[in-house]
Amino acid sequence: MDAKERSNLFEDFEDGSCALILGPEFFLMANKEENLFESSRDIIYNDLLKNNQYLAEDGFFYTSNENSIGEKKEILRNIQKFFRGLDVPAHYDLLAELPFYLAISLSPDDLLSRAMTSKNREHDFISYKKGSGLYQLQRKEGLDRWDQFPITDLTTAPSPTRPLIFNFQGIYDDKDSLIFTYDSLFDFLFSIFQAHTLPLNLKASISKASSFLFLGFGYHKWYLKIIFFILEKLRGDNETEKKAIFNFGDKQNQMVEFYRNQFQLRFFKEGTVDFLSALREDCKDILQPKPVPRSEAEVKEGKYKVLYFSSNPNQLNPLDFEEEFKKIKNSLQTKQTRDEFDPPEWIPAVTQDEMLKKINEVKPNLVVISMHGSQEGGLMFKEAPFAIDEFVHSIRTLTQNPLNRLECIVFSCCHSKVFAEKAVQHIPYAIGIEGPIQDEAMPIFNDGFFDSFFSDKQIEPAYNMGKLLLGKKSNLKQNADHIIFFHKQ
Repeated sequence: MDAKERSNLFEDFEDGSCALILGPEFFLMANKEENLFESSRDIIYNDLLKNNQYLAEDGFFYTSNENSIGEKKEILRNIQKFFRGLDVPAHYDLLAELPFYLAISLSPDDLLSRAMTSKNREHDFISYKKGSGLYQLQRKEGLDRWDQFPITDLTTAPSPTRPLIFNFQGIYDDKDSLIFTYDSLFDFLFSIFQAHTLPLNLKASISKASSFLFLGFGYHKWYLKIIFFILEKLRGDNETEKKAIFNFGDKQNQMVEFYRNQFQLRFFKEGTVDFLSALREDCKDILQPKPVPRSEAEVKEGKYKVLYFSSNPNQLNPLDFEEEFKKIKNSLQTKQTRDEFDPPEWIPAVTQDEMLKKINEVKPNLVVISMHGSQEGGLMFKEAPFAIDEFVHSIRTLTQNPLNRLECIVFSCCHSKVFAEKAVQHIPYAIGIEGPIQDEAMPIFNDGFFDSFFSDKQIEPAYNMGKLLLGKKSNLKQNADHIIFFHKQ
């Protein structure tokens, strides 16, 4: 790629409009003779499946009527073990430092997400599952596994400072999402075009790209032509530049010509690793963190702020929010440390959007969310329930603000344990309720909690004091065991 082409690509990165398309062989691209590589699927067949009673043909396996369900499960487990056992190659570290806003992967691995995590680079990771839709992926703490949360669409637009990794063909952790049989391929194609079209925000994010950079393709498998066709249709027009880095040889000339003519894919004949190394040097300043101006730094050192949010759908029994907030407010008035705090603020009958906007505007240190909670629906706001995946995504977005000060959320809601448990992925502390709890319990807990907290700003000792006071009430003490404390590891 000459200097002019590199300059144009750099500007696309700088504008936040360059998307990566990673082929199924990208993790094999450490060798400069890339055109000699087998496909990842061929390696799986040769290394793992050669003793199975399965017949492989051009990247997919099929079965005979004599194969048992157990044998079919075994082959999928072997595929899962292959991807789970992969180490992160060094060239993923190069890729993880590039300021792309979107990476669409055609492999079910998690290598790019792992590389970005090791670089402390914030990102979102989602996968597509045939016939089921989109899933947000979050790594299970301490385990080489992924939690999957169904989502209806993107709630935050991907950007170079928080890119999106989209596994177009699933994740190895979920064998039902793997596209390794002819049946699964055809189901996937039907799912894309008929049963589950991609959500609008995700489709808009793909359409935003002014250039696609293709890396890690062997191009010789027939099914890739279908995938290229799908990506072209998702984009909706032919105005996007499509650039491929591929160190092809003479034997690949005819294949390269096909992609040039059919998909207007421009090929640049050079090694992927060398290209990424040079590109990282070009882009190294784009992702450098901007210094926080002194005036903004001073804002972060302001008085401690506590916000109390309450909401109640009309069809549910009303809660005594006034009594609960009064306990919090009165606790501060008796403290010698009260000048270190802004007066606690109550925002009643709040909607989801109003709460998020208020947190973003005020930038509190501690938030209390008081309302009914449902095991199935989530937090019961006035206008609609707030589901767990949407809530966690919102908190994650808010805490990316460099002025963010949020260190604790107290969920005064039944069935909120999972909300607190997920919140501490992004804030230091959270307190939630396991199962149901009596309405009278939380005002007493908050009385003890804030009486202690307003003295020394220590979260865990305040939690212990709240449970202690609640446990002294004979008719309510069983509720104390339902209030759970979480802290970020």
